[in-house]
Amino acid sequence: MTYNQENSKRGSAQIAIQQLLESHNMEDLQLAALNVLGISGDMDASVQETSFQKLTVAESFIFFRASSKFKGLADTSKATYEYEEKLFCEFISKRFGTLDIPLTEVIYPTSTLLDYLNQSKISYNTSAKKAAFLRTFIKTVVKEFYLLNKEDIDGTLKVDWNKEGLPRFYNLEQLKELLLLSKETAFGLRNYTIISVFLGSALRVSELIGIQLSDIDLEEEMIMVRRKRKKKTAVPAYIQRDALNVLMKYIDFMYGHLAEDWKELKFNYGDLYVFSSTGGKTAMTDRAVRGMVKSLAKKAQSISDDEIENLSVHNFRHSYAIYGIRSGINLYAMMDLMGHSTVTSLKPYAKQSREQVKEDMEKNPIAKLL
Repeated sequence: MTYNQENSKRGSAQIAIQQLLESHNMEDLQLAALNVLGISGDMDASVQETSFQKLTVAESFIFFRASSKFKGLADTSKATYEYEEKLFCEFISKRFGTLDIPLTEVIYPTSTLLDYLNQSKISYNTSAKKAAFLRTFIKTVVKEFYLLNKEDIDGTLKVDWNKEGLPRFYNLEQLKELLLLSKETAFGLRNYTIISVFLGSALRVSELIGIQLSDIDLEEEMIMVRRKRKKKTAVPAYIQRDALNVLMKYIDFMYGHLAEDWKELKFNYGDLYVFSSTGGKTAMTDRAVRGMVKSLAKKAQSISDDEIENLSVHNFRHSYAIYGIRSGINLYAMMDLMGHSTVTSLKPYAKQSREQVKEDMEKNPIAKLL
């Protein structure tokens, strides 16, 4: 059976599930599905592991989408995972001729995973993204099996985004050029404002496009945003003063005609989205933002062809963290600025190149005593 046939079959199954949802709640359906598959939370580990090994690739992804891990993802992350699922299923379907093959036979030994990650036409960074997805998927669906073969699977799916150990980021020259180029586009003021807000607040693209007028607090110089893992609850995010000024000038340009002052505008039109192509009724899409940044990167003389492949919107966030830490911002302060719950999350940004270590070493006042 081809992947398209498998996908059509899956679509029919989804329609049937939707019909069932009209008369049953999700928890009852999930429990019933697990019982049909022979998986029960009351089983001991050895019996449960045997049951997991019976899961086919197709069944595994149904299980994964029903998991709390997948449900807790941001919408953009869900879309990314669904896309990665599609690509992986296409590869497996082409290699084995079906998705009705036990997942454990596909992932171990890990030769199939290695072949999937080492395809000739994908970049190192893309391969790393696929590895990250597969690790999450495998650890969620067949946890016991993963633990039994942890060393081999981890070795195959090792996520090393940058061989130098430092997250990819824009250098200052590149950031200056992107800001200048953004002004020259058809939507110059909007694009310049978007990049300015990224550089002044470290927001993720999903957080930026979700900003509404009511989310902006001028007195506290903060923006209420829906964080990645707390998307249903708005939390305050700091924004640098110059970036906030740029943002407010853009808002005045776009919506200033609706009210005499900011207080009235925010009170009466607070539900309007700041970045929108529909007059504030709907938010600008993350795809549009990513496309805009990619287009500017291709025009920038300071960004090489190789760097274009590996630099994206999210690297503005990396740049914010790396330059902030290097400038002396306290790690705990940076934790709040980035919206992280632990300082450990900042570890990758705190790493430095040999040249940076040498430069910082010379700043040590002890060296001046010699």
